[in-house]
Amino acid sequence: MHELKAGLRVRGLVAAGDVTIVAVEPHGDAILNVVYRGDDGHIADRLLTFEDLGRIEVATGRRWSFDADGAAFKLASEARRIQLAHLFDPFAAVGSSTIPHYHVQAEELYFFQRGTGVLRMADEERSVRPGDCAVIPPGVEHQLTNTGNEDLVLLCCCAPAYSDEDTVLIDPLVAAG
Repeated sequence: MHELKAGLRVRGLVAAGDVTIVAVEPHGDAILNVVYRGDDGHIADRLLTFEDLGRIEVATGRRWSFDADGAAFKLASEARRIQLAHLFDPFAAVGSSTIPHYHVQAEELYFFQRGTGVLRMADEERSVRPGDCAVIPPGVEHQLTNTGNEDLVLLCCCAPAYSDEDTVLIDPLVAAG
């Protein structure tokens, strides 16, 4: 019973995880009142018996520590973000097209990651596939159509940053009439 002492980090005292012992008060020979602090800073206490002590162990090391170089972590996380970008970046479903539009101030860059399609810029059309990159100047009407058999996925960058106020949608019915 005397193994537990203030400052010791233990596992098994509470289900929520490791805690740090703040104080230990014996109550007779068979009971201890253990005051502890959780990782959230919350302080609580618990009465322990000999039986309870068998389930408690000293926590060694940090369970969720990070001891790598910060620059390496940033590089690895950015590489992972790029690898997963297709889950969050714009795409056109099979057989679909974006609404024809242009941006008053923003220049856009489309970097195609997956699928095939046709990009129309003003009166010019070009086929696009993974690895292609298109720069769309401000004021140029454009539309993207998926002509393939899988989602057309792209990374879209805008400068200045995208805003709805800068985007002018072209109604295809009005434009044709």
